[in-house]
Amino acid sequence: MTAIASKQGSMDAGAQYATALGLIAKSDCRSCHSVTEKLLGPSFTQVGLKYKGEPGATDKLAKKIIQGGEGVWGHAQMPAHPTLADADAKAIVKYVLSLGYPAPKAKSLPVAGIYTPIVPEGNNKDGSFILRAAYTDRGANGVAAQTSESMLVLTAPTLPAHKAIEGDGVDVNIERTITKATGAWLRFTKIDLSDIGQIQLQTGARDRSANISTVELHAGSRQGKLLGTYSGMANPGDVNIDIPAGQGITELYFVFSGAPMRISAVKFIETK
Repeated sequence: MTAIASKQGSMDAGAQYATALGLIAKSDCRSCHSVTEKLLGPSFTQVGLKYKGEPGATDKLAKKIIQGGEGVWGHAQMPAHPTLADADAKAIVKYVLSLGYPAPKAKSLPVAGIYTPIVPEGNNKDGSFILRAAYTDRGANGVAAQTSESMLVLTAPTLPAHKAIEGDGVDVNIERTITKATGAWLRFTKIDLSDIGQIQLQTGARDRSANISTVELHAGSRQGKLLGTYSGMANPGDVNIDIPAGQGITELYFVFSGAPMRISAVKFIETK
C-alpha cells in the first residue's frame, strides 16, 4: 500500500482503547475519576502507576470495579457495578493500567513511498494498523497555518462481533454478541470486500431448540443489495456465507431472523 505522511503524531489511546473509552463514557467513572487529576477518587494515571507491573492487577481491579470497595485511596467509597460484564471491566482496567507507561511514539514515514506492514510476534490476531497522514502549510498574508489530516485503519481479517459500529436487537459485550429477536442487525462500516469470496460467522452454543436461524448479508443498508444468506441450525462452530466477487468498499449489514445466535467474531476470507 502507499502511505503518505508528514509529521506523524503519536498513536493515541482513542484508537488502541476505543472499547474501554466507550464503556467509560457510558458509565459513572468520570464522576469520581479523571485521566490526570485527582477528584473524589484517584486519577486513572495514578492507578496505572500504582499497579504498574503488578501480577494479577487486571483481575484484582476488575473485581473491585464490579464489587466496589474502599480504603486503598482514603475513605472515598468505590461504588459497585454488578451489571458490568467481567470482560468489559477488564477492558477498562487494561486502559487504566496502560497510563502507567509512556505512550508509544509512532514512527514517521516519508511524504511518499511504499510501506509494508509487519505483524508483531505474539497474540495479534485482533490487531490493527493505523496510518495517519497530516500536512501543515506555512500560512500566508496574515492567515494562520492550516493543518489537514487523514487516517486509514487496516483491521485484521477477523473482527470481534462487538466491533460492529451499530446494531439493534442484540446483546453485546467483548466476549460474544447474542441476537435476541427476528429483525436484529449489526453494521460494520467501510468494509473492503474487493478480494473477499466468503464471510464466516464464528458462533457459540445457543439455547437448545429445533428452530432455524437465518442470516442475510446486505450491502449499503439493511434493505440493500443481498450478498448472501444462511439458514440452518446455529450450532457451535462456523457459519460460512459465500458472496459474489468485486463488491469493493461498503457498509456491511448482518440481518438476523429465527432462533437467537451467539456470535464471537466475523472472518473475511479471500477468494482462492
